[in-house]
Amino acid sequence: MVDDPTQILPDYAEVNDVPEQAYDLGFNGENFTNLTIHAANNDDWFRFELPVDASEEDYVSVVADSYESDLDLEIYAADGVTLLGSSTGN
Repeated sequence: MVDDPTQILPDYAEVNDVPEQAYDLGFNGENFTNLTIHAANNDDWFRFELPVDASEEDYVSVVADSYESDLDLEIYAADGVTLLGSSTGN
């Protein structure tokens, strides 16, 4: 059997499809690369904690490597339910 070279494989953060399994990004100001959306309607959850109260200098962003991508970003409180903010793009 030959693997399909166009198939997008799950990334190193899987399984993170529900809040309880969110991948911990920590907090050190680094960029995380090679994350994938490997299936349609596959929500991926990540968590991070700021060491102090947030300021205008703190931010989170999502950057796609294709203009055809349609990524949405939602920020939730620690409870995984309360939506604090969101951004949509396509």
